[in-house]
Amino acid sequence: MVELLKIGELSRRSGVPIATLARQIRGSLIDVLDQDYIRTARAMGLREREIIGQLALKNAGAPAMTIIGIQFAYMLATLFWLASKAQPTESP
Repeated sequence: MVELLKIGELSRRSGVPIATLARQIRGSLIDVLDQDYIRTARAMGLREREIIGQLALKNAGAPAMTIIGIQFAYMLATLFWLASKAQPTESP
């Protein structure tokens, strides 16, 4: 339960909603699970848990990491912009 609270707090502060990331990962996972190498792994007899955990999630997570990276760059640029505009003024 504590872990979920930390993820929720991180999501609220980071500007990247968890629902957006979950939707992106879900869509990517659906696409990846339809690939030929996944069908081959099933034909070889791998368990579904192994297929999803070892093969599919690695490839489905890449678009989500792209979104996180873009959001991080946006937040960093905003921080630099705010720091340049909020210079302390000398008081008389």
